[in-house]
Amino acid sequence: MDGIADLLKLPARISAAIAAAAALILFLPQDWLTPLGLDSLAKDHRGWVGVVFLLAVLLFLAEISVAAWQKIQAWRAEKKADDAADVSAPEKSTEKQERAFHARLSRLTGDEKELLRMYVESDVRSLTLPFRNGTVMGLVGQSILMRPNQFLNFETREPSAETLIQPWALEHLKKHPELLE
Repeated sequence: MDGIADLLKLPARISAAIAAAAALILFLPQDWLTPLGLDSLAKDHRGWVGVVFLLAVLLFLAEISVAAWQKIQAWRAEKKADDAADVSAPEKSTEKQERAFHARLSRLTGDEKELLRMYVESDVRSLTLPFRNGTVMGLVGQSILMRPNQFLNFETREPSAETLIQPWALEHLKKHPELLE
């Protein structure tokens, strides 16, 4: 069983070389195989050489497919990260996304208003807030607030973390203080 497992782990270039060698034995004319001493191998073991050829081609294609899939997944993850960065910064986003962010700020709950009012009244971009606060976590999840790192402050009774307000949100709330009433 180990032999089969080892065979499946062959690098793509080895599989390609084995497939090429088997293809030469299978498809070269007889008068080319004779000087190489491969005519008897081709004649006596043609079936096995064919099986080796097919397996090597399949292993090669599988290896290439896996590599291509990994590249596609990496590209999609990078694109998703870029899209998330664009969504969290309306200055780089479309007008439609910007309107959606501003509309979200017009639908704040009482707790959210109270929390965001601290940023506006203090005229700061950063506050140390409770780490497990549901209101904070909700605003972080909606990209209104963000946590630049996951360092916790354990000096207070409840763990807290530095939490920033997005510049676009602070600017919009300063222009429209009625949203926090």
